[in-house]
Amino acid sequence: MPGNSMNLLKLKALLLLSLFSISAAQPAPEKLFLTFFGSPTCEECMTIENTLLKPIEARYAPALQIRYRNVDDAKDFNILTAMEKGYAVKSTAPQELFFPDTVLVGYEAIMKTGEKLIGYYVSHPEKWAYLHVLGDTTIDTGKVK
Repeated sequence: MPGNSMNLLKLKALLLLSLFSISAAQPAPEKLFLTFFGSPTCEECMTIENTLLKPIEARYAPALQIRYRNVDDAKDFNILTAMEKGYAVKSTAPQELFFPDTVLVGYEAIMKTGEKLIGYYVSHPEKWAYLHVLGDTTIDTGKVK
């Protein structure tokens, strides 16, 4: 009966793996965190921030919080670089808007699809969790650092 003991061993391993997966699950976030990178000296950045993002953030409060990061600040620039690496960003721009599992790069992309994409994410709380499978623990999840 070696076959039965092998099947039992496989079943035990599968059960342990299932239990580990359940216990490793993170609780769902209470709000959607987005991160916008720009510069206060950049006219397009300020347009995005003041005419698009801040009004949207106010509309969807308290379900939405946007972190505004200044690329002229060394710490924020390092976070940007880490997030670009984690998201495998191929081409960069002075403005970047990070969602839990995607990023909009550049003024045109953010202004064209930002509002629609934010509305989609706000209405889908199951998408609020950042995927740390990206292998980078510096992903900006909205926690105070």
